[in-house]
Amino acid sequence: MVAVNQTPELRRIQSEVADVLGLTFDVEGIPGRANRLYERLKKEKKVLIILDDIWKQLDLKAVGIPIGDDCKGCKILLTSRDKHVLSQMGTQVVFHLDVLQDEEAWSLFEMTLADAKDSELPPIATEVAKKCAGLPLLLLTVETDLRNRESYAWNDKLKQLSVFDNEEIYAKVHSVLESSYNDLPGNEVKSFFLLCGLLGLSNIPIRSLLKYVMGLSLFKHISTVKEARNKVYTLIDTLKAKCLLIDGDKYGFVKIHDVVRDTALLIASREQHAFIGTRSGSELMKWPNKDSARISLPYCDIEDLPEGWECPKAELLLLFTEVLSLGIPDLFFKGIRNLEVVDFTGMRFVSLPTSLAFLSNLHTLCLHRCQLDDIAIIGDLKQLRVLSFANSYIVELPRQIEELTRLKLLDVSDCSKLKMIPASALSKLSQLEALYMSNSFDQWEADGIRNQGNASLAELEYLSHLMTLEIQILDAKILPKRLFSNGLLSYRILIGDGWDWNGNYETSRMLKLKLKTSIHSEYGVKVLLRETEDLYLDEVRGLRICCMILMGTAFRN
Repeated sequence: MVAVNQTPELRRIQSEVADVLGLTFDVEGIPGRANRLYERLKKEKKVLIILDDIWKQLDLKAVGIPIGDDCKGCKILLTSRDKHVLSQMGTQVVFHLDVLQDEEAWSLFEMTLADAKDSELPPIATEVAKKCAGLPLLLLTVETDLRNRESYAWNDKLKQLSVFDNEEIYAKVHSVLESSYNDLPGNEVKSFFLLCGLLGLSNIPIRSLLKYVMGLSLFKHISTVKEARNKVYTLIDTLKAKCLLIDGDKYGFVKIHDVVRDTALLIASREQHAFIGTRSGSELMKWPNKDSARISLPYCDIEDLPEGWECPKAELLLLFTEVLSLGIPDLFFKGIRNLEVVDFTGMRFVSLPTSLAFLSNLHTLCLHRCQLDDIAIIGDLKQLRVLSFANSYIVELPRQIEELTRLKLLDVSDCSKLKMIPASALSKLSQLEALYMSNSFDQWEADGIRNQGNASLAELEYLSHLMTLEIQILDAKILPKRLFSNGLLSYRILIGDGWDWNGNYETSRMLKLKLKTSIHSEYGVKVLLRETEDLYLDEVRGLRICCMILMGTAFRN
């Protein structure tokens, strides 16, 4: 096995391979040595060459390693933290090496436990192993440090691992992970990775990342939701290939390991003046200083928020809590008026603080899992691009929402108590590109646009930029004939009553349709059927109707 490393030294690689083969070079130049090595390897009938820790594409022929039909007896195993590098080098099969499972991690401690006499040691060791997050480098470092130590040393190490304050243990791990960060291709993916770390979550909703990057204008030359979404998924793939992110527990999520996130936070605090709330138990230990630019307070125990807090450079504020009683002082935002992204999760607002109107640069406002009463002040936030009330208890959207003419994404998904959207308000959101209403408002009026009562489906026809739609329509009879156009690129649409939103939908175009009437013949529904990837049918009373939909020219995806 030969370690390639970040800066490949072809001469060293050639020498290490030649030493194993018993080959002595009679030339000094790298091309000449490559020819000698190449000819020798062609004669080998059965040899395995392992090239470890490849950071960028390596020309195997320049080293002198034959590939393909040139050397059928030579097998090559490449390891890299970057999947794209392996693809560039023409690998035939790629195996993803996951973190160690608990049982595998535990086996690294068995040598130490074999000599332990303290009965308290085994359960302590189990907890220590779990704190290493399945990362072999960290596991080996900790195991070496604790081998044949007394139980009090294990207890001390467990405490250190729990609060992430042992520089000696993490120095090696952080250096490896920071090297991966430094090797990321460009500032956009680096900033995106640091943003993932700031959330303080192991399972990260991709839609939340989309909302944040749109608010921060993280990507240059990108102005639409579609472009931002494509960029987000591209960067997620890049970070997965670097093993800095992995697939989430369910569709629409990604995961970041605790130790990887810790490295991201160290870098973000150094390079972006980021602050993330640290906890002793669950108590917030200190408050962000005035130089903080990105602030994340994930589920910290905060008794009170400061009224006169000055943080003029702050552009992002995330506050996740489970304490509904936590109040926001009315003048809370007066000293942090340059915020571009605000996310309050798990709070109750009888009314939003009046100082929210000071945020003239606010682009993204998320009030997730909140209890919301009077939120009329959002009409003053003229620069909003993203507004999200996902999973919140809210009965009525305020009339003032129609003032948000720059809004591009509105998310009221899982707002099951939402029963009132003022008539004509949605039609005023002329720049809206994405509307998420799954498991939410379904009290659509039957008539066209009016100035009183509830919203009607006809209002959606005025949203000429709309490309993403999640919606339920209980009564198919109120469907405007040309509601759905060819402009919809992504949708989840339920037509008819009795449907639910349960399911792990992994396609971008899903339609659930009840065929009580001949609505399948309407122009808008025909458009949906032509593009639908995931179709659910119910109450199909005639085989002819079913066959016409599934086998006719209208259905192609």
